[in-house]
Amino acid sequence: MHTAEKGLTCHQCKNLTDKVNLVFCSKCTKKRYCYDCIKKRYPERTSEEVQAACPFCLENCNCKACLRQPLRVKQRPSDKDENVKLKQLQYLLLKVLPVLRDICAEQNRELEVETAVRGVPVTESDITRCDASINERICCWKLNSDGSIPCPPTESGSCGTSTLELRRLCECDWVQKLITNAEEVTLQFQPPDVDIAHECSSCTSIISRQAAFRKNGHDNFLYCPNAVDLAEDDIVHFQSHWMKAEPVIVRNVLDKTSGLSWDPMVMWRGCREMNPKVKCKGDGKSVRVLDCFDWCESGIFNLATRLPKGSLKPDLGPKTYIAYGFPEELDGGDSVTKLHCDVSDAVNVLTHTAKVDIPPGQYKLVKKAQLRKQHVGQQTEASASENKSLKEVENEEAALKNCDGLVREESLKNKAGNKEPSNNSSKRSSSQEGKCITAMESDHDPKEAAGLIPQKNVTMTNESIADENHNDVCLKTERLSPEETNGNANESSKAVRGGAVWDIFRREDVPKLIEYLKRHKHEFRHFYNEPVKSVIHPIHDQSMFLSESQKKQLKEEFDIEPWTFEQHLGEAVFIPAGCPHQVRNIQSCIKVAVGFVAPESVEECLRLTQEFRRLPKDHRTNEDKLEIKEIVIHAASSAMREAKGLI
Repeated sequence: MHTAEKGLTCHQCKNLTDKVNLVFCSKCTKKRYCYDCIKKRYPERTSEEVQAACPFCLENCNCKACLRQPLRVKQRPSDKDENVKLKQLQYLLLKVLPVLRDICAEQNRELEVETAVRGVPVTESDITRCDASINERICCWKLNSDGSIPCPPTESGSCGTSTLELRRLCECDWVQKLITNAEEVTLQFQPPDVDIAHECSSCTSIISRQAAFRKNGHDNFLYCPNAVDLAEDDIVHFQSHWMKAEPVIVRNVLDKTSGLSWDPMVMWRGCREMNPKVKCKGDGKSVRVLDCFDWCESGIFNLATRLPKGSLKPDLGPKTYIAYGFPEELDGGDSVTKLHCDVSDAVNVLTHTAKVDIPPGQYKLVKKAQLRKQHVGQQTEASASENKSLKEVENEEAALKNCDGLVREESLKNKAGNKEPSNNSSKRSSSQEGKCITAMESDHDPKEAAGLIPQKNVTMTNESIADENHNDVCLKTERLSPEETNGNANESSKAVRGGAVWDIFRREDVPKLIEYLKRHKHEFRHFYNEPVKSVIHPIHDQSMFLSESQKKQLKEEFDIEPWTFEQHLGEAVFIPAGCPHQVRNIQSCIKVAVGFVAPESVEECLRLTQEFRRLPKDHRTNEDKLEIKEIVIHAASSAMREAKGLI
């Protein structure tokens, strides 16, 4: 121990240890990690790999000291060809031109209304410019029948009787000038042709995945490239699918990142290392999304990043989703994101998965609830049809009694186990929970602090997904009966590879989808597991989730179906704006999602914004939080400046 006292400590845990128990980095020759920390904190790396280049050298060390360090942003000059960049800027301007024209037409209508209100001709130069700060969000109130806007009521601090005067937010004729300049810059530009009537000719079996079985469908396969193989030219292929509002799945995106662990315990330690004295704005700390290649915010085509500095930007993320999940569809208590529609484009990356085995007693309780739900439904059907035999009723009642007996038996076993635990269970529990506690370097119980289930019911998986065996798709998740699993979920868990099942509907199918949801609204359950009683908008309410049987029913009644696929570890799912989608977690997952505004989606974003504003005032999606018009104007202005500098 004499050598250990001289400072041979592990960089990760800071514990004094013998030299033979340490792995020394040959790259920096300073840092060293003990074998225990390598095994626990970096299970995907071998001791030989750590010796070649330690986590500190690779800038993905997750020790306390390194987690406290701020992100070092290295500005790297762009080596993009100027002709390529000019064509991309021309493409952006061409896509936003229709929205700019709509904004200009709306401004002209406002001038006509103001002319009628004042009784004299009014031009834009006659309108006083508003001195509102760029970090203020401005929303209208309800219009009068003549187009004028009344002053808010006295409760809001206003008079409540007068009519608001028209003000302009930008310089005079700015939008019209943008339109003129954009038309001039894009005059000779020819956008790529997109054949929407046939399947993509550039997609091969290696970079596509079947996600639907529509009859005579040309979009049953989704573009599914490998992030490791992507090149600059692939953006055109991506755009050919994005123009048609098709989702895109990009595999192995984690292989392009720094390699920092997404393990729950690492994330928990990282959150604990935040300075408690620094007050967070909103729901959490403000963060930026950076491209690790050039360390710029989110790419040339993300219009939302072109807002001026200091302006109030829309909350597009990134956001982290942490959820438990189970492979079998329970039809109640499932870990799901209910059907909804985002006002912007979005990308969702699955960063971590873990298999969770439901305890037998809890599993049987779920099955009991399912049987009771089926029994109630069958009784309802029986009131309308008296064809059910006495034998069938007796069988259903026997099944319910059997389930009650199983639950009582399991409850008694659990009570007995609490009093006199077996040797095997006590050994397993103590060893596994010990690992969980040491994983946090904390004096507190991590299960209590983080709200985690007992470690003995969790199996962490962070395996490599470099193989190309993910081209197939599981369109219907495995459903095993209690008899097949012996009342346990272990067997069904073994067959699961993906982390979540996605259902994404086409934009053109939305009217039929809404009609189906309205027709069957009472078959869905929401708050307190009660049937959905009132529906304002069946998609925007985010109160419904379609089960496998309901998706089948939707196909039979309206001949529409979503793209359905499993999202695997390290895959990024790109969802076009206006495509309703839902997600069911079939493993416990950590996902990171961020919104963006692509040039191809600006018209759909504007349509959705107008649709949201027609919802009731107290609706969850009533407010225009995206402010797409402001984004388009500033994006066009920014792109115009860059384009003129290249011409």
